[in-house]
Amino acid sequence: MAIAFCTTRQSARDIGTAHGISHTAVQKHAKAKGWTRPEKKPGLVPVKKKTRPEVAPVVETPPDEDAGEGQSSAALTTRQQRFVDEYLVDLNGTQAAIRAGYSPKTVAEQSYHLLRRPHIASAVAAGQAALQNRTQVTAARVVQEIALIAFADPRELVGTKVGCCWHCWGTNFLRQRTQVQRDTDFELWRKKAKPDEVFDEEGGTGFNPHLPPNPECIECCGDGLSRDVIKDTR
Repeated sequence: MAIAFCTTRQSARDIGTAHGISHTAVQKHAKAKGWTRPEKKPGLVPVKKKTRPEVAPVVETPPDEDAGEGQSSAALTTRQQRFVDEYLVDLNGTQAAIRAGYSPKTVAEQSYHLLRRPHIASAVAAGQAALQNRTQVTAARVVQEIALIAFADPRELVGTKVGCCWHCWGTNFLRQRTQVQRDTDFELWRKKAKPDEVFDEEGGTGFNPHLPPNPECIECCGDGLSRDVIKDTR
């Protein structure tokens, strides 16, 4: 144990483990008997590991499909103009790029980079402004129209009218029919080979739904029948 303590750089814990005692006991033996640890050899300097500098990831951009068409960056190529026209239809860059003829494999990237080009962005803005001028549809007008719908009074479009019921003006308050209804029922009666003289005339004919309710009617008690009508807003 003395040899290991005085000639090696093993720790007191490792020496104690090898000899079956605790590291505290090893340190007490060394202090009592004057054991010393070996000196560190000069020139042994720990070497720091070299770390590679972090490199930012390279974002690959799709090849410019409009390159080589011989036009300046401020002018739109034929395909770029088609892209602008298609983009103004639904404001979907990917679908506009597809309809304009760009490669389906890179349309998402192509549309992103196309819309970031100043001259294309200017063309899109000009197209939107021209469309707004033609239709006179502005954001303020859209909000105004929505407000008109939200706060509209349905009573200005639909009205309720009350007229007499089928019994109000019938004989003895029996069901009154129009002449057409009476004739139709009579024809069905004859088809069943029933005698004409026993046909039930009920409350007679002449029903007119525009007549006022009869306050003495035993069927509706003078309330009549209501119906909804659409008003003429021309």
